[in-house]
Amino acid sequence: MKKISTLFLMLMTLLALPQVARAADYDVEAADIAAFNAAEDGKVVKLTLTNARVNAFNDLAGTYYVEDASGATAIKGINLTKGTALNGSIVGKKGSEDMDFANTPSLCIEPSLTVTDATLSSFEATATTLAGTVMTIADACAQVNHGKLVMLNNISIEHIGNGKNWKLTDAAGNTMKTRDLFGVLPADYTWPEKASEMTGVLMYYMTGWFLIPISADMIVGTSAQVLSATFDFLNNNMNLAIGTATDVNAGNLGGKMVKMEGVTLSFVNAMTMPTRYYLNGSRGNQLQAIAGGMMRVTAPAGYAVVSIVSNGNKSVNAKTGEITYQNSWGIVKGGGSITEGKQETQTWTGNAESVLLNAQGPTYVESIVVTLAAANGETALLSEEAADSYTEVQGLAAFSDAANNSLVKLTLTDAIITSDMVNGWGYYVQDANAGAHFYCTALDFEVGDVLNGTVYVKKSNQNMGSRICMTEATNAQGLTITKNGTVTPVEGTIAEINVATNKCRVVKLTGVTVKGTKESEATITDAATNTITINNGKTNYYAYVIQESLADIDYSNATVTGILLGGSKENQIMPLSIVNGGTGIHKIASQKDENIQIYNLQGVRLNKLQKGINIVNGKKVVMK
Repeated sequence: MKKISTLFLMLMTLLALPQVARAADYDVEAADIAAFNAAEDGKVVKLTLTNARVNAFNDLAGTYYVEDASGATAIKGINLTKGTALNGSIVGKKGSEDMDFANTPSLCIEPSLTVTDATLSSFEATATTLAGTVMTIADACAQVNHGKLVMLNNISIEHIGNGKNWKLTDAAGNTMKTRDLFGVLPADYTWPEKASEMTGVLMYYMTGWFLIPISADMIVGTSAQVLSATFDFLNNNMNLAIGTATDVNAGNLGGKMVKMEGVTLSFVNAMTMPTRYYLNGSRGNQLQAIAGGMMRVTAPAGYAVVSIVSNGNKSVNAKTGEITYQNSWGIVKGGGSITEGKQETQTWTGNAESVLLNAQGPTYVESIVVTLAAANGETALLSEEAADSYTEVQGLAAFSDAANNSLVKLTLTDAIITSDMVNGWGYYVQDANAGAHFYCTALDFEVGDVLNGTVYVKKSNQNMGSRICMTEATNAQGLTITKNGTVTPVEGTIAEINVATNKCRVVKLTGVTVKGTKESEATITDAATNTITINNGKTNYYAYVIQESLADIDYSNATVTGILLGGSKENQIMPLSIVNGGTGIHKIASQKDENIQIYNLQGVRLNKLQKGINIVNGKKVVMK
């Protein structure tokens, strides 16, 4: 009896073991997932599993996504557990589904194994860690990765329309979609605006590539992660316009914002030169700021700037070989501390939503690296930053009386732009009582613009006249601009017009002698033998070269209209027109024939013919 019982127990044990698939139970064997995916559709395949990981379960389709070292596939018809490693074999029918619902043409095929007899499969499942392969969006979106567990780093997340889809964008600007297709996110889940890490199963769903999250924990918002943004001026990863030695205004950054990875740089020009981006000869592209030029670094919402590293451009002394790194930043707002300048790198450290730095001297920068962290209770807030204090003045005469280097809230009434400058950095302006010049303000005007309203600026005293300079608040939002304003020049003798109150205003001298002294200069003499120099516009401050040369001028009865400018030693006139007696505008002998000069009847030079009477090279031309 004992012998029979023993045999019975052995038989029952054998029946309890999983049935081992025999060759007759399947058509082909696949040594790994890649081999299974390559098998012919409709065949029954024995798939051998070696550390094959179950990445996710799609309840909508009853599909598990399984991945081994060779690839990924979908498995149906059998119960698996997400987050386990499978070793053994699964037998099922090979199929494939066209995932491109548009089907013109197919962009992705999902291979699948469907188990019809679970007893033919034999495997062990052990817990394993779910870790995605780090990829860029550009690399991830490919057939070979369909079904794989993928991790994207440092991506922005933006809702699309009113549906369930969201758009992912990486640092290179590549995009794809995401949605909670597997139903793993909590009902009250709030998507972050940016994630340092997002892990999910890569799928082609309906009409595009999607990264389907496998849990809320696999979406790591940047509030938990330190981030950085690199502004590479040397290699221009911001795609900025670049100035050159001959086009110095092209790279003017005054009033502009540059954004990378959510971090914003904004710039304020110095009183004498723009903060600019330009090609500095053999040194390459670089950011340039001179003393007084400012740069503000602002973190995205919810974050703080904790480090700013400025990598200076080096200057080599040709005689001594001494190397100088031209970093000269100082702190204006935002707190924190900064290392000594004129080193290869200069580093600000602190905890602020926004940091304002200014150049203490010549500063040439190859790159700026900004590090962020989640804002906290110690973060200096931009909203709590001390506001600048502006002195209110009405009109340009009062502006001229304002203290040097003071911040001014300037209200203009019928102020007219009378001329621009050769370098494009400024304009001359005057109202009923005084004149001044906008310089490096980033404001965009045209000659004849009439300005009414308020602008926030900085005052600078210059020999040439009162200078209207840029601050962080300088913009044209408070100004109303109308067109085609005209100016009545201040007329008189040289002694009468050559006074401080007329600096930067249009003046007019009649019946004077003009004698050329050199190509760029001539001398004006009136009946009382008073003299003043006229400058032909050879420097940055002038509007244009009115004639090819002043050296040949010898007029005895001229009318000169121009802008009175101060100089280091004496005042001079920047000409807007020179009319010789009643013969119209004089065409001097050295002038080239192709150099056509056009004026209106008031003697103001024009860029092109206008309706009415024009003076073209001394002759009247009527345009109807």
